[in-house]
Amino acid sequence: MSNNAAKVGAQDIAAARAELIAAGFQLLPVRANSKVASVDGWNVPGKRFNLKPHGNTGIFTGAHRDGGALLVLDVDTKAGKDGETSLRTLEDAHGVLPLTREHATPSGGRHIIFHVPEAVPNSACKLGDGLDVRSADGYIVAPGSTIGGNTYTVACGGEIAEAPQWLIDLCGQRRERDPEAGKPLPGIDRTRAEQRAADYLKNEAPAAVQGDGGDATAYKVAARIKDLGVSADDCAALMFEHWNDQCEPPWTLDELQTKVANAYRYGTGRQGADAPEAIFAAEPLPAADRTTGQPATTATPAGPVFHVRKASDLFTDPEPEWLIDGLLPDRGLGVIFGAPASGKSFLALDIAAAIARGVPWGARDVRKGSVVYVGLEGRQRSRIEAYLQHHKLKRDGLDNVLIIERQPLDLLAQKFEPAAALARDVSTATGGDVRAVFIDTLNRAMPGGDENSSQDMGQAIAAAQAIADRLGCLVVIVHHSGKDTTQGARGHSSLHGAADVELEVSRKDDVRTVKLAKVKDGEDGHRWTFRLESVSLGRTAKGKLRGSCAVADLATAEKRDANQPSPAEQVVLMALRELTNVKRDDSTMAGDYFAEVPATRDAWRLAYFKAEGIPATGGDTSRRRQATDRFRKALERLTEKGLVRDHGHNKYALPT
Repeated sequence: MSNNAAKVGAQDIAAARAELIAAGFQLLPVRANSKVASVDGWNVPGKRFNLKPHGNTGIFTGAHRDGGALLVLDVDTKAGKDGETSLRTLEDAHGVLPLTREHATPSGGRHIIFHVPEAVPNSACKLGDGLDVRSADGYIVAPGSTIGGNTYTVACGGEIAEAPQWLIDLCGQRRERDPEAGKPLPGIDRTRAEQRAADYLKNEAPAAVQGDGGDATAYKVAARIKDLGVSADDCAALMFEHWNDQCEPPWTLDELQTKVANAYRYGTGRQGADAPEAIFAAEPLPAADRTTGQPATTATPAGPVFHVRKASDLFTDPEPEWLIDGLLPDRGLGVIFGAPASGKSFLALDIAAAIARGVPWGARDVRKGSVVYVGLEGRQRSRIEAYLQHHKLKRDGLDNVLIIERQPLDLLAQKFEPAAALARDVSTATGGDVRAVFIDTLNRAMPGGDENSSQDMGQAIAAAQAIADRLGCLVVIVHHSGKDTTQGARGHSSLHGAADVELEVSRKDDVRTVKLAKVKDGEDGHRWTFRLESVSLGRTAKGKLRGSCAVADLATAEKRDANQPSPAEQVVLMALRELTNVKRDDSTMAGDYFAEVPATRDAWRLAYFKAEGIPATGGDTSRRRQATDRFRKALERLTEKGLVRDHGHNKYALPT
């Protein structure tokens, strides 16, 4: 760059910053060609910084000159995300957003900026795929900044509008931080904590990729290490040693230390909250008696506290009862999860309707009874109407389905008050006779919560279980799958552990599949296929066409042999076969194999990339990261199934 060009660039940056300051924004310094803040303490309201002439600039969203804070909708369209469609869906359900200031991002996205009286929680994809929220303790990269030679710009200037109340409600209230959050829990074994953290970093932690939420990913990984009981200093060292190389690009140690410091400073939970020593902490000894100085004794209960039985006594217990034979138990906790647009909500309503009518579902007997459908993501009328029309039922054909919609439900509230109110009102409406309660979705039922937090997820599970216990029924939660759909439902794994049944919904083109991923007292692995059929519902009073969908052509699919490779695993397996020139019996993927020379893990991964048409370097880093995760998981499963042999030293071959 010439001196003149550099001078013009500096003048442009200075002009952009002057305009932002005039608009009331609190600015902070960001590293050149980066989204990473270059200073600590940037989230202190009213704090001013010296901004470097050629560095990038950030806008603190937790405060505004006129009081209150900012709520920024980050509409993302890169890496397969479709924030624009998600935004239109929100506006269709709640109303058109007011015209306000808007910035354009280099990747084709936009920052839609609103003013709010009080900051709301930050979130990623909570409002929809590709829709992030930046507000409390957050920031966005400002116009005038550049990434890879591309510049952030002002797309729409002018006044910053007030956020509509429905948007604030969807974002939820900011949760107060525990004043003890910065202190480690006592009794955590440091060596065991570091071993747990290293295992997580090597085998589970997602890689951070620049331009694909890399900052947020690094923060979440550090927060997870904190939950496992590792100190901040040890966390940065472990991340640098076991995790950093898979990031694109890798972080410097200074950058990692900054991310770790933020995670430990602003996290809501105590260090070690997920450590076994904390979860299964021993009960404290009784306090000493003030007169004798000896440990106080506790009164012995008058009768037995626990009902102790012989194993043979269990055979007199009744057999488990089912709402849907071998599929849904008559009480407990169920989860239906899937990616956006997979059809999980339509499937949930179809199952609820089958229970309400007492008709078979998936060729299985159904126990008839009232169900309650709590729809937190919009009106249910069109879906109910489409189901009735598709099944040729009269208007009262689903009167056993009771609907609660457009009313907030907070499973994280203190003392389970909303959950208790829901159970009470449902009991009154049904006379205490209800078979199931469906909550659609979990994300909307824990406003302001963190699905990845063991504390928040545990609270939501406990509230749902309280509803089930109070009503003596099954509570079914509709939930999203994670970015990596092979890893099950999104969020903390305690949901998977607590669920009595899990149904996974997936989609390939127009064919959708529901898999019985888990059932505690039955046989999992069963599958059904279905379509969503469009149903025309006539016209509105203004003459616009109305329509919705209904589940159609539900059919039992063949259960896959657990030892057979899945379609994704077959691609990885064939890459190894091609790499080692292995002959095989064409009649079966599980036939006898022989290999001449084992292949290294890296060579195998690159052969898989080639089979998937993914470049080893350059191109879409997000695609390559996702493919690396798929490869690692497939390798583990293929080894467990005996379809691949580990020769040690990161060398693999097919069985001889």
